[in-house]
Amino acid sequence: MATSSNAYLSTAGDSSYINPTLWAETIEQVARDATIMQPLGLTDTRALGTSGVQINIAKDNAFAAAALTEGTATPVTTISWDQVTVTFVEYGLAKQVSEIQLAYGLSAVFSDITGNMGMALAEKKDVVIIAALVAGAKNTIYADGVTTGAISATNIFDTDLIAEGVTKLRTEKRSGLYLIVHPNCENSLIKDTQFVDASIYGSRETIMSGEVGRYLGLKVFSYNLITSASENSQTVYKNLMLAARSFVLAPKVGVKLRFREDSVLDRAITFEAHEAYGVSVLNSESIVILKAVTGVGQ
Repeated sequence: MATSSNAYLSTAGDSSYINPTLWAETIEQVARDATIMQPLGLTDTRALGTSGVQINIAKDNAFAAAALTEGTATPVTTISWDQVTVTFVEYGLAKQVSEIQLAYGLSAVFSDITGNMGMALAEKKDVVIIAALVAGAKNTIYADGVTTGAISATNIFDTDLIAEGVTKLRTEKRSGLYLIVHPNCENSLIKDTQFVDASIYGSRETIMSGEVGRYLGLKVFSYNLITSASENSQTVYKNLMLAARSFVLAPKVGVKLRFREDSVLDRAITFEAHEAYGVSVLNSESIVILKAVTGVGQ
């Protein structure tokens, strides 16, 4: 039998109402590609799609060796463990579009909503991660070695502060990997001759999302979601330097996008997107906050 001209095909303009999976995949892709912070830490997927309200990550403490005495058995020392707990929180947003607007430009409207919702979820995830890092950092260094009550407009972000951060991590037996600075603080860094701009990396170099260059072996990211606070009447930026395994992100529910007509009287479609995950600091000694007011020439 030949296909009827009345057969409903996937190419129909309103097929997106009954085939939301494609849009869910798109928004998840946007959310994943737009995030900067998540790849800088550890992602633990054990809770994704399973039951449970939290996950626990065992963390062993450092061992120490000691001198031995000939003829005496090697002494057995204790082993102790710490535990990092990750609890889950839902994050999401909703938008509403009139039915007539959908009729005017269905494809464009869907793409715009999908992209913007994915970006919003990605930025929220980065905000959550940055807040956890700032709250859980073991060490904080101020520009020029000042303190919170003495910082002034002259205590700007510079390469000396970066070097101090690298040294602090090394005293914690950590090697710095990432530097995330606010755009207002990067000026002095990109003017330094030792800074390698990402645009001139060799063809085999892998550039991470948001990476702008490298300095002293650190991958450098410029990100306007880096937080600030008022200290001694100055806006002080909390730039971050990270070593390996500084934090863990555990997804619980993957990105979901739903849309429906809530009421025929509204003549509108409501879009809702959400996901659930938890973020916890894994090793506080892998985090150094570099505090400064702006950068050179700002």
